[in-house]
Amino acid sequence: MTEQTESAKADQAEQEAATAEHEHTCEVFELEYDEKDILYYLVDEEGNDVGFVLPGENGEELEYYYATEEEAAELESEKAAAKPKASGEALFSKEEVKAATAGINGIYKEGRETVGELKEVYDDIKGMLDFKSFLK
Repeated sequence: MTEQTESAKADQAEQEAATAEHEHTCEVFELEYDEKDILYYLVDEEGNDVGFVLPGENGEELEYYYATEEEAAELESEKAAAKPKASGEALFSKEEVKAATAGINGIYKEGRETVGELKEVYDDIKGMLDFKSFLK
């Protein structure tokens, strides 16, 4: 049995974390792009092209990876499995809806209070600048 050094264990854990993160953020789609828009190509350890980078709307770099037909089919089946099976099945649980409703109601109440305070300030300023009362 071979022993791994601490740095090798850390590298392996880092690679597994990166792989797990990549697996959770994958989405398969067809992309139309112009070759001259590619900033640079992504290459793996063996020198194989695995993807490319395009500029985003805000100047950020967006990475796109090539997918084989098998990978695309697997990701699509996982996406389909995650969707509700029946049309009557809820997308959100009752607890999630209650929490969202409470949050929205809190925002609404704070907004009403703020509007009330602003109206009072407006009325005060309007009263101070009312020159008709000085003319009488």
